[in-house]
Amino acid sequence: NSHIGLIRDQNINILYKNVFIEVQDRLFTVGAILATPPEKEIKKNGEKRLKNLGILETDIEFLEKDIDLMEDSLPPMTHFVLPGGHTTVSYCHIARCVCRR
Repeated sequence: NSHIGLIRDQNINILYKNVFIEVQDRLFTVGAILATPPEKEIKKNGEKRLKNLGILETDIEFLEKDIDLMEDSLPPMTHFVLPGGHTTVSYCHIARCVCRR
């Protein structure tokens, strides 16, 4: 999430910045869900602790649509790419590596 914020701080297209804001928001949602032990999901008063949090089908569709749009604007990969060449590109490679880990 922090690496995505670093990419967002670069001089990039506002459309990508908005996509990254949405991704960061969903990452915080996932983090909250993962950080809540099952025995703490329900408060003492019977309410759900994370009552308005969750990942919806529309969240997945949003991400898949934007991935497709980004991939459509790129030429097909024919070889491995060495990280580097521009600071923003390097930040993107770091974020990708962290996500894959």
